[in-house]
Amino acid sequence: EVSDKPFAIGKYEVSIGDWSKYCALSGRCKPETDKEKRNDPQTGISLQQMNEFTQWLSERTGKTYRIPKKAEWDYAANAGGVQPKKDVNCRLELNGKVLKGTGIASVKSGKDNGWGLRNYVGNVQELTEDAGGTTAAGGAYSDAHSKCDITLQRPHNGSADETTGFRLLLEEVG
Repeated sequence: EVSDKPFAIGKYEVSIGDWSKYCALSGRCKPETDKEKRNDPQTGISLQQMNEFTQWLSERTGKTYRIPKKAEWDYAANAGGVQPKKDVNCRLELNGKVLKGTGIASVKSGKDNGWGLRNYVGNVQELTEDAGGTTAAGGAYSDAHSKCDITLQRPHNGSADETTGFRLLLEEVG
């Protein structure tokens, strides 16, 4: 159910730095000037804007980039069952005090799964798109640590919000 063609998926969520380069080169949006934020995941953009980014990147590189389908995201996140110890950026409270999951962390934080992906669980939930609709996968920093894992997926309407980001898929590699 995944894909009969090889694909690659980004090690990291698309960062504010990645998005800002797109903004500067395409002229379609305003780049972020705060260098402290460049490694944070890009949030606050809609699925339509994400797809415009992937289309622009595809045209610029001659390769096909897109938002992953749910089955592709699941496959990459599962990494054949090779998972690091659960230490994700999701909400952890003790006696009413939030110890973890207070906000977004760098896309480079966290531990790799067996195939090298980081922050596929927690930090920001990631959009997937297929015929079944749009799904936010992996949970976000605001989700309870006990529920934050690969199976935490919910329907999403594709509108911009502060807990949703995305990861790129590159088609036909190999």
